[in-house]
Amino acid sequence: MKQLPDEKTMLSILEEARDFEQVARVMCEMSTAIAHKSQKRVSELTLAAQKQGIYEDPAPTQGKEVEQ
Repeated sequence: MKQLPDEKTMLSILEEARDFEQVARVMCEMSTAIAHKSQKRVSELTLAAQKQGIYEDPAPTQGKEVEQ
């Protein structure tokens, strides 16, 4: 029968898991911020292109029946 690691080893593993969790949280926050920044920039570029008349909505019939 396998034996569990001693308490010192278990605490060490728990500490490492907490450290990894913190790193993962920071990475998630960074990626979310980058995604929001990119989304905002794309929206700004799309709006500017629409104002200049060089961009047309790719799905103008969304929510409407398509004629056949």
